[in-house]
Amino acid sequence: MGALDGGGGGTKAPRKKIPGMRVRVKRRIGIRLDMTPMVDIGFLLLIFFMCTTVFRQPQAMEITLPEANAPNVKVSQDNVLTLKLMNDGDMVWHVGENPDQPVIVDSLGEVLKDQRKANITRRVGEGKLKPEALTVLQRWEAQPNDTSLTRQIEDASKLVILVEVGDSCVYQRVVDAMDEIQQAKIQRFSITSLAEALKAEEEAKKAAGGRGKPAGGRVR
Repeated sequence: MGALDGGGGGTKAPRKKIPGMRVRVKRRIGIRLDMTPMVDIGFLLLIFFMCTTVFRQPQAMEITLPEANAPNVKVSQDNVLTLKLMNDGDMVWHVGENPDQPVIVDSLGEVLKDQRKANITRRVGEGKLKPEALTVLQRWEAQPNDTSLTRQIEDASKLVILVEVGDSCVYQRVVDAMDEIQQAKIQRFSITSLAEALKAEEEAKKAAGGRGKPAGGRVR
């Protein structure tokens, strides 16, 4: 707060004596600022921000890793969706022996959901699933957060995501892809090196020779 000090605050100016005239000299007014209320306001603001600030929660993704001596599981190529994260940042995908198709991160979740739905529809048409699976699929689309329905959809689709990551791929691209897989409620996926996958593919082609294409892939 400010205060005015009317007396004793300043030095008196010497009076000049002029013959025949009386001169009145005004006293200098002293000003004093009380900073105590400002300190109180500062502490109140500090307490306010400490109580209302929400700190960023650590973001983590739970991944169940296979055991070191776990056996390889044979999976039909029709049930494998391969997602390639290239070194230049591009992202492509394909199912089975189909050609690669480009995709962006924002639409990856929809692609995964559509392929899971297509896989269930195909398996119903092949007689590997009962028609009731389509009803369960419709119920899951209306209630995607239902854990029981999600488990039934996973068992019915048999869709496995194989993520092949380039050696020089940006780490954030891998995180974005994993987030989309998790949001799509897909629990079966595998991560491998893109270079190793290409090398294994070339070796499989050489081993197959004239016997035709291999019937399935191996996913750990």
